[in-house]
Amino acid sequence: MFTISVSMAVVIFVSVLGYFVLRDDKHYIGDVYVYNWGEYIDPEVIAMFEEETGYKVHYEEFETNEEMYTKLLGGESFDILVPSDYMIERLMQEEMLQPIKQDYITNKDQLSQTVLDLGHTYDPTGAYFG
Repeated sequence: MFTISVSMAVVIFVSVLGYFVLRDDKHYIGDVYVYNWGEYIDPEVIAMFEEETGYKVHYEEFETNEEMYTKLLGGESFDILVPSDYMIERLMQEEMLQPIKQDYITNKDQLSQTVLDLGHTYDPTGAYFG
């Protein structure tokens, strides 16, 4: 199983908060719906996040961007979505992402500059990433 350090996983988990997909009525305050690559975040990190924030994380995994995209076209929605390069641009062009509210990112100064720079590669205005 592929694992990453807890600190790196937390940085990644918090960093991807910028990619929000429109929500529907099945989601409730206190729940976070995440759709991510398989074996990307250690379940222990999710448990730590739930304990620290009080949010319940519903975590689903996909193997390809196309699998993720098909699920979105079928009407599924998520709070946090972790697509790769070309799919980020496609979802932005198709208006399938919701811009992030910059005021909600209170720890931006703690994020890796490398991660922020990468996000701006796909989102130069910072509307979806920060």
